[in-house]
Amino acid sequence: DVRILEHRGTISPVDSLLAGDAHYAVTGADIAIHRALGKPVIALAAIFQHSPYAFLVKADSGIERIEDLAGKRIMLGDGIQDAALHAALRRVGIDRGDYTHQPTTFDVGSLLRDETDAFNAYTTDQGHTMSMAGQTPRYLLPAHYGVDFYGDILATTEQEAKEHPERLRSFRTASLRGWSYALDHPDELIDLILEKYNTQDLSREHLEYEMRSSRELIQPLLVRIGYMNPDRWRHIQEIFIELGIIGTDSRIDGLVYEEGDQQSRWIRWLEAHWFRLAFSAIIFFIVLALLLLVQMRRVIRRQTASLLESRERLGTLIDAEPACVKTLDRQGRLVSMNAAGLAMIDAESLDQVRGAEISELVDKPYRNAFLALSEKVFTGESGVLLFRATSLKGRKLWMETHVVPILDADGGVAQLLALTQDVTARVQREETLQTLIENMSGLTGQAYFDKVTTDLCHWFDADGALLGEIIPGNRVRAFSMELDGNRVSTYAYALEATPSEQIVACGPRIYPRNVTDHFPRDRGLRKLDIRGYAGSPIFDPEGEVIGIVGILSRRPIEIKANWDDMLRIVAAKTGAELRRIQYEEERERLQRELAQAHKMDALGQLTGGIAHDFNNILGVILGFTGLANARSKEAGLENISSYLDKVMRAGERASELVTQMLTFGRSSGIQPRPVLFRPLIEEDMKLLRASLPASIEILTRIEDDLPMVQMDPTQLHQLLLNLCINARDAMQGAGTITIGLRWARGLHDECRSCHKHIRGDRLELSVTDTGCGIEPQVLEKIFNPFFTTKEVGKGSGMGLAVVNSILLRHAGCVLVDTQPGMGTTFRTLFPPAETDARTTSEPSLAGDETPAPVQGGRVLVVDDEPDLAAYIGDLLELNGYRVATAINAQEALRCLGPEARDFDLLITDQTMPGMTGVELIHRARQLKPGLPAILCTGFSETMDEKTAERMDVQYLQKPVAARDLLLAVSRQLQQAA
Repeated sequence: DVRILEHRGTISPVDSLLAGDAHYAVTGADIAIHRALGKPVIALAAIFQHSPYAFLVKADSGIERIEDLAGKRIMLGDGIQDAALHAALRRVGIDRGDYTHQPTTFDVGSLLRDETDAFNAYTTDQGHTMSMAGQTPRYLLPAHYGVDFYGDILATTEQEAKEHPERLRSFRTASLRGWSYALDHPDELIDLILEKYNTQDLSREHLEYEMRSSRELIQPLLVRIGYMNPDRWRHIQEIFIELGIIGTDSRIDGLVYEEGDQQSRWIRWLEAHWFRLAFSAIIFFIVLALLLLVQMRRVIRRQTASLLESRERLGTLIDAEPACVKTLDRQGRLVSMNAAGLAMIDAESLDQVRGAEISELVDKPYRNAFLALSEKVFTGESGVLLFRATSLKGRKLWMETHVVPILDADGGVAQLLALTQDVTARVQREETLQTLIENMSGLTGQAYFDKVTTDLCHWFDADGALLGEIIPGNRVRAFSMELDGNRVSTYAYALEATPSEQIVACGPRIYPRNVTDHFPRDRGLRKLDIRGYAGSPIFDPEGEVIGIVGILSRRPIEIKANWDDMLRIVAAKTGAELRRIQYEEERERLQRELAQAHKMDALGQLTGGIAHDFNNILGVILGFTGLANARSKEAGLENISSYLDKVMRAGERASELVTQMLTFGRSSGIQPRPVLFRPLIEEDMKLLRASLPASIEILTRIEDDLPMVQMDPTQLHQLLLNLCINARDAMQGAGTITIGLRWARGLHDECRSCHKHIRGDRLELSVTDTGCGIEPQVLEKIFNPFFTTKEVGKGSGMGLAVVNSILLRHAGCVLVDTQPGMGTTFRTLFPPAETDARTTSEPSLAGDETPAPVQGGRVLVVDDEPDLAAYIGDLLELNGYRVATAINAQEALRCLGPEARDFDLLITDQTMPGMTGVELIHRARQLKPGLPAILCTGFSETMDEKTAERMDVQYLQKPVAARDLLLAVSRQLQQAA
């Protein structure tokens, strides 16, 4: 029922399986490659514990090691079946261009005819053919270089395992039993081959040679036939990755066949046959007792044979070990050394070095430590030492040796056993890492970043390297880059569909070759003709990826051990340097912010200090000028009236300046509440259109469904008015002002005025003009109080300072986009209110009421500025009121004392010596409850319109226009009536 197909070399066994030509096959370790490439194949058992593949050379060719193949002709398959031989060449530093590659002929005669210098051979076969031809063969084994694969793998497909599990188990069991039987009965097997299967016309002597060689590879005395170690398969996978045969992210899960749990079957069998089993056990023990004496004699003979066999097995195992295994006597002389150790020190044979003092190979700086370790081990301890040595041919090596004592029958130390590994590559990598770290130390900022990219190019032998930060828009911007030995000042690219995207998501990655095949949409790689790429993410202290370390090469990148550790170190130090720079910038920004806050606070205190007295003076000037102007017009003195008009305009400008200064310096009286900007701005637009010349066009771009902002509506009006007036002046009376309102997302900037960081989303109110723009040297000063570029008399320099003040009180910020000659955009930004209420502030109802005096009303006017009190008194008397004046609170109380009930209204200043206006109102209302009152102030830290309203007091800001004062008096008296 079984048909055996012979492999002819034209198609691989795995391909035969997948094509359905066979249900089972014998293949090599290349089955791991097929599995990694996604082919549904399974390894059932490994017959050979060591690969039979080797380089075969003539013993007299002078080729003693694989290193000697450099520059030679080598017959070698391109296929993955010769992966072990390719890996061995790479291990000694021989690349494809370092030798002449010849397609294999599968005929050892090519070597005998000098058609090649080295032949890809099977250690169980071609060596005997060569010997029979009169040539001494020499095998160069990949296992001596750490490349040790399984051989003769029984394989099948996942479909076969799923659909015919019993047939699979039967095949595997029969195959392993057959190999076990063949090893125990070699002559019988050879007879069978000669009789039925000798298609290659091999002699008995050849078959006997093949059986002996196979036994050494199978190692039946050390390992169960068919055994496979999953960790060893993973090591084989790593070698294939190193060769670039499979990708770094390839997987071989499910490659190794695992038998199912047979426990339930055994339980059922025991339940059915327990009685027979018990009876058989009784008979067994009886027979065992009878045979015990006979067996003892056999045991002695077997133990003797076993000891001899174990010694042979141990020798085979030690000789297969890729590390150097040696023994030394008490004088430090070499007793034994395996083949790997002899190759390591460039010895041709053990006889060449047996009896030599091995310490002579140790370099002098390390020799005393080596001798001290030997003495320590001969006292019964063990030890480890890293040292440098020189081979017999002068090669410098770094070695790490682990030494233990070998005890004799009396418990004394007879010899020492050392396991030594060649760690030259590891030490060189560590030295490179240390050199890189030392080169990076002592440098900071851009000098550090540029040094890193230069060193990375050198270490990876690459054409370019970059350090990049992830910026908004899912892009990477290089802040240091070297390419072809030159610095690249500007380089940025989109993160999507690039190797960097994988690095951000998965950590360090390397694509040794053909990286554009993995990322066909990455136009940057194609433009720069990049073939190899490696990189690692840069993290911030919270573990978020903030940047990329990237290596760019136009040639395949050699995968060096610890390449990922190298990039992680660079990324960590780069991240730390970025944080240091950020901390420095933050410290400088906070210092600027603190200085600005101190300046604003000092100016606010100065403004408040002078505002009261200045407003009193302005009140006197404007008041009496107004009265004089009215009398002049009545008398027909038009010339004098025109002069007085000019005085009034100058006084009003001074009043406006003081108002701006107070708005800038005062935070009390501000009543922020959640408001919607849109209705307030639409209301303000009516006032703006009336106050701006017709030559200026006003456009609006306002989005719908915007969040509320915690804002004083009056302050919003002041902010928008100042920005629009500033825009008007910048356009010299003609142009377009665009007012925008939108939800700005993903901001990442610094406030132009307070220098705070702006992160996230904000409500943006913008004013754009088509004016002259702002020069860079002027831009830094525009928010300073009293700074102006306008002509004398056309600007106070307080407009933008007031805007800045309003923003500070409402947690707002400002950005300025401008270019000389191209116009300017002021972008004011506000955080959303925490409330969900959608109430809006109603606009002020400023009417055109005409004051209607209440006949016979008696008013008490109190102000510590006598002239101002006199002016208010005259104004009221001219409008039909009876007036009494006082210049302080005490005098006012004396007036009120006996005649309190005769007064209908109290008008008082707030800031007066001895008693404030509020205190005076309280005292007056004790004398006459419910007495109407008007409170006037030029400046007060404690009093504002809202506070006055709660006291049922009319609040007026000095200097008070005559019409506003008369209107307030009329209202108060009418309400009282």
